[in-house]
Amino acid sequence: MERQMAALVTSVLNATPHCSSGLLLKLESLGADRRFLDHVATDPRTTRSGDPRLDAIIEYAVKLTLTPGEVSQEDIDALRTHGLEDLDILDLNNMVAYYCYTNRVANGLGLKTTIDSARERLSLCRSDAIVVTRGFEGPSAASDVRSAG
Repeated sequence: MERQMAALVTSVLNATPHCSSGLLLKLESLGADRRFLDHVATDPRTTRSGDPRLDAIIEYAVKLTLTPGEVSQEDIDALRTHGLEDLDILDLNNMVAYYCYTNRVANGLGLKTTIDSARERLSLCRSDAIVVTRGFEGPSAASDVRSAG
């Protein structure tokens, strides 16, 4: 649940409703309290869970999302103080960085829809989705269509 919480914080701060809404559903399905999730969705910068480890994760996700150049060794040490090991920190860092990228792709393409149900979330994540890519030769190049699953 910690990874998804970091992704939610990142998506909320990047104003990406598509990703945020899907993550809210996922976290709720994992047992997260809906009132707490609503607080995170409103302002993750000030939300506290009461769990020092989760709060440290949220604070790190906020800082890495909004001011990545200000992340310091002290921030890493704070995560270690709350029980995160090096691989946990790497995973957290990669999750926030990945969602920063994904949020920019979604926002840049105008994807402002929300995911309103778990059923819709599942249908959007089907393994037989088709991915279309275009070659580097330019617009006249043939498209490469392949299965994403």
